[in-house]
Amino acid sequence: MTPITWNAAAFFKQLTETNKLAVENHFRFCEISSLKGLENVVKSMQNTTAWVCCCDNDAGSVVMNDNTPHTTLSKMVVMAMRYNSDDMAARANCINKMATIFRQFCSALLTKEMDILDEDTKFNHDIELHVIPNIITPGVAAMYFVIGTNTMHDLCYDHDEWITPNAND
Repeated sequence: MTPITWNAAAFFKQLTETNKLAVENHFRFCEISSLKGLENVVKSMQNTTAWVCCCDNDAGSVVMNDNTPHTTLSKMVVMAMRYNSDDMAARANCINKMATIFRQFCSALLTKEMDILDEDTKFNHDIELHVIPNIITPGVAAMYFVIGTNTMHDLCYDHDEWITPNAND
């Protein structure tokens, strides 16, 4: 079984463009390749006040246990909002809005899971939301979450997958 890759960027772009709270707060979708990419986005989009950014790199791992061997592939989503850097109440308000959007995005993931993934792949339903310390740029509150897909595998050794050395060599 090959691990499924899903187009997380397209999925979160659609969610960003159709979520009422994201639209009301002028969130703009973009793709990044790392958290450093968020810093570049914030610097280059001076007139943008809020972002949902998807890092669509497939980081992952293989879990090789006896009961549920599987491959996990992960996508990172970062949300950020500008605020007056001297106003901690405004920062808290931004974090609350992003946490609400996160919850709404998770409900969409759960609802659409069967449409996105095949029967051997499921989302990891333990999705943590993390606040990024105010290190990207002053006056920008940021949070991220990582979504993993788990694809179950049969890890039994199959001799047919290997070249057998010729005994006459």
